[in-house]
Amino acid sequence: YRLLFSKVGIPASHYYRIVGEGAPEEEAKQYSSIVKTTVPTMDGVPVFDFVLLGIGEDGHTSSIFPDRQELLTAGEPYEVSVNPYNKTVRICMTGRPLIEARHTCFLVTGENKCSILKEILDKNKEEVYPASYIWHHARNPQLYASHENEAVIFCITDKFCLVELSQYLSMRKM
Repeated sequence: YRLLFSKVGIPASHYYRIVGEGAPEEEAKQYSSIVKTTVPTMDGVPVFDFVLLGIGEDGHTSSIFPDRQELLTAGEPYEVSVNPYNKTVRICMTGRPLIEARHTCFLVTGENKCSILKEILDKNKEEVYPASYIWHHARNPQLYASHENEAVIFCITDKFCLVELSQYLSMRKM
């Protein structure tokens, strides 16, 4: 809160921290309950104004890893996830609130993300990569991508930009 939200005038009373050091199952239930009572809903799904996501090199997002596709359609807004690589337990926002958000934004940087970004933008890969599923189903997805040490930032919101980015990625070494 102190480093980010206090700088933009969001009162502390509007900030609800996920207690990651607590019991994960209990905290996921508790946080789901808080969100369902404080965030407007549509058909029982919390609708956030803005969700900011990253993308992992394996195509995961919001701690929804490729081996946990069921989290994309889970009934609760928050669930427990386990990182398959280092077995750390995480609490993730599930797919339905990510998709229903008014703006779902991905921020992707680095050479190591070029290959997976091409995969995520391919609609045929939405059943393989959670980030692809969210990208192709979100109400208003946006993707900002930049390459390390370059001032180029692509904002993808339509097919024209997808073609432009695809051409750019084709020129990069994969």
